[in-house]
Amino acid sequence: MRLAALVAQVARVRATSKKTEKAALLAELLRQTSGRDTELLALFLTGTLRQGRIGLGWRGIESAFKTTDAMPAGEPLTLAELDAAFEALAGISGVGSNEKRREIVGALFARASEEERRFLAELLMGELRQGALEGVLLEAIAQAAGLPSDKVRDAAMFAENIGVVAKAALLEGASGLGRFSMRLLRPGGFLITCSCSYNVNEEMFETILHEASADSHTLVSIVEKRMQGRDHPVLIGVPETYYLKCFILRRLE
Repeated sequence: MRLAALVAQVARVRATSKKTEKAALLAELLRQTSGRDTELLALFLTGTLRQGRIGLGWRGIESAFKTTDAMPAGEPLTLAELDAAFEALAGISGVGSNEKRREIVGALFARASEEERRFLAELLMGELRQGALEGVLLEAIAQAAGLPSDKVRDAAMFAENIGVVAKAALLEGASGLGRFSMRLLRPGGFLITCSCSYNVNEEMFETILHEASADSHTLVSIVEKRMQGRDHPVLIGVPETYYLKCFILRRLE
């Protein structure tokens, strides 16, 4: 994905105060990505770099602003190219490191428009404010992947960052999200997982858990299956009334 598409959509997100509209705009952008671009997009939208802190201060960025021509030159920047440049910045150390960092940032700015340079400066300084909290982005990920938002939020609690959650959700669906919680189980540990949607029947839910177990290379057994209480009866011939499915799993090895 090109940086220009991200910057343009961020401007639209900032222009609205409605969380539902923000989530819809972010979901639209996420659907345009795949694989590593999905991961990078989610990270950049939250003002996060995959590399963490890269040792670049305001002086280096200010210098790039001053020495860059007003008009961009060269091919438009992509998210993958930005990530590669950030990786290079993170690996610089020793004598002359400041100058090397300025050269890399200057090369990025030379290919960026004015709006893109401002976005990059905010991203590099950790001061990006695109008008949507992480919760809104999690809702957008759920919309883009066609998944219940609670499943995406649960996975985010166990994952290393929101980027890997976005990538797993859009590439692999519910089974991809399931492996984040499976990985935390120690041998003999228990996992209680539930689905509160009648659109996911018991067989489908069990299949999702099986796929998550296989993806995480975790062998689990079903200890118990549960459902909603008696005060919420399941009516024969009305599948919508059987909405709550609960599995208690135990890791075997």
